[in-house]
Amino acid sequence: MLNGLPEAVFVADDALGWMYQFWQSKKKKEVNDSERKIGGADIAPVTQLFTEDYMVRFLLENSLGAWWRENILIVHL
Repeated sequence: MLNGLPEAVFVADDALGWMYQFWQSKKKKEVNDSERKIGGADIAPVTQLFTEDYMVRFLLENSLGAWWRENILIVHL
């Protein structure tokens, strides 16, 4: 089955995140079905802690980029 997938699947920016989501789906269902308070080891499988490349760029440009512009760039002008 894996041999039939194009190489782009394995080198995509979000490939690791999708793999993580797939392999954690059983744990996620288990935690959600338990209705207990989520914490510690349950956080990652339930919240799918991965961020795609476009969102990382957006967050950096709109937070660190804005901070840098206001605190570093303006000071040196």
